[in-house]
Amino acid sequence: MDGLQRIDQFSVSAMQNLLNVESATVYWQNNAFRLNGRVTFSSAGVLLDMNASVDGLQWGKIDELMTAARKNGAQSKQFKNLQVLGIVRVEAGFFGFDKFIWRPFHADVNFKSSGTEVLVTRAELCGMQTPGT
Repeated sequence: MDGLQRIDQFSVSAMQNLLNVESATVYWQNNAFRLNGRVTFSSAGVLLDMNASVDGLQWGKIDELMTAARKNGAQSKQFKNLQVLGIVRVEAGFFGFDKFIWRPFHADVNFKSSGTEVLVTRAELCGMQTPGT
């Protein structure tokens, strides 16, 4: 699995426990992810309020990333008890799953203590709206 390939630009400001990501462009799996938002560090964990845009996403690549993250997190004592909470709003030009392609694809990814929830806010498959969770 390919990991983070490069960071083109990264502009942040910080104050106490708040990291304000003014803009960032990172490359993973040959895709440019444009990011902005806030990361807050608290006793509850890392709290996200981020926006991410990308030209397109493929489920197979996301599944690889999640599998690697679970494996690496389980092996790391530092990250074992790290709680990531909050929201990442994703706007992708397309989302591919198996033989299906949704254009465009927008979703809110909510990280909760009970797990991760994905709320699809905009997704068109063959011209039909298919939002949902």
